[in-house]
Amino acid sequence: MATEPKFVDATDEVGGFNPKEGSGILRRPMLVDVDGDGFEDIIVWTTDKWTIRLFMNYGGEKFIDETEERGLGDDWGARKNVHHCAAFDFHNHGHFDLYIGHPDHGPSDTRLFLNDGTGHFTNSDFRFPRGSKGIGVVDVNGDGFLDLFDSGEEAREGGTLFINHNGESLVDETLERFNGLRPFGYQGPVFADFDNDGYPDIFTTGHYYSHCYLYRNDGRGHFIDVTEEYGLTFKEECDGANGAVFADLNNSGSLDLIVVNNGTVWIHENVDNGRSFPRRAVIHANDFEIDPHKWAGEAAMVADFDNDGYLDIWVAGTQYIYRNEGNFKFTKAWFVPIARTEPSRQACFGDINNDGKIDILYGSFYPGKLQFIRNEIPDEANWLQVNLIGPYGDAGGYGVRVSVFDAGHTGDMSHLKGMRESSSGYMYHVSPTRILHFGGLNADKKYDLLVRLPFRCGDFTVCDVQPGRRITIDCRKPGNPLIEY
Repeated sequence: MATEPKFVDATDEVGGFNPKEGSGILRRPMLVDVDGDGFEDIIVWTTDKWTIRLFMNYGGEKFIDETEERGLGDDWGARKNVHHCAAFDFHNHGHFDLYIGHPDHGPSDTRLFLNDGTGHFTNSDFRFPRGSKGIGVVDVNGDGFLDLFDSGEEAREGGTLFINHNGESLVDETLERFNGLRPFGYQGPVFADFDNDGYPDIFTTGHYYSHCYLYRNDGRGHFIDVTEEYGLTFKEECDGANGAVFADLNNSGSLDLIVVNNGTVWIHENVDNGRSFPRRAVIHANDFEIDPHKWAGEAAMVADFDNDGYLDIWVAGTQYIYRNEGNFKFTKAWFVPIARTEPSRQACFGDINNDGKIDILYGSFYPGKLQFIRNEIPDEANWLQVNLIGPYGDAGGYGVRVSVFDAGHTGDMSHLKGMRESSSGYMYHVSPTRILHFGGLNADKKYDLLVRLPFRCGDFTVCDVQPGRRITIDCRKPGNPLIEY
């Protein structure tokens, strides 16, 4: 049994999050290491000019607003509601660029900012033809460059798939890649290889306007609607949903499906490499102070908060994390000290201070506040974190899978300790860490890591890894991939 975590509001200890300019209403946080120092920095939306603020992470001990100094504070036209920010490596130059979008129509203030490698940005001046509610990023066609799926402004209008041509342009190839139709979706599109064939697929949510959709990748970056085949429309439950994520909840080596709306979490097991998705559990996380249908309960975070090896679930805006007991059993477990103003759906998670524990950043509404909620579980060195450099030098290695096995037992599923697939994001208004986190390990043992590259580009094993640390794996060098501890 893992030690019980304790969550503490440590916002004041790190100096709070007070932007040098503008409103104190900070929402929609995202963690991404923009300067490559090993600590994930914080990007949030503010009501001042409807734009973003960048707080640099200094050793997990303080956060400083450096928006203007780093090229994100100029008048670049964001005069509308900034709805999301996605981090991805547009050029394959080894660091994260930023895609910033808002939901309003028109060739617009949605912008792609390019990172010079030191965490300083310039506006690329790419123009995007439509508004945006959510974004997913992955290489869909196997050419080595990360493509963008933008869900658009309204579900009825459908999404847009921008194909990245050699890091030089983003071209709308939606109709030719979705059989002449625009894919439905509204917010929180998810890329994941649900059927273990090596190709990233797409799941989209509708949020009252449209039901959910599942699109299978044919291996060439063309997508087939298989929603009805799998019965994953969620029409009966909510006529759509606000967020979804694929994650291995039972350590089987396949990605299960978690769908969230209004405080209810539907959990479907991935059976036989995605051949079916039977429902295994439903969580009703309805511990709100006010009407749950307004904002809270529309997104969830899936992470191993207690380092026991199983992924737990927290519905943003509620007060308790549900512990994964194994075999799809979830129990209300740990109190989260969020601000009890108007609850929201806006949060992100990651190891903010690099101590081996998953922390939470939470943004509440009216009055807005960004909280650093620190996880103070005792350090038992029973965890491992993996930073990925993708097979084409891309930061984050989106689409790459890492599976942890007992040393000497790679491929033996009875010795699997956990599997993670690197992703650009998932739930609407919720962002994951870019660092893969594994708990449930033994500090006195070593482990083998099986790394699987997308598009059937092969796999390789990193042997005899000691837990209790973060490692970086360079997927360009399968013969010698471990470049640092």
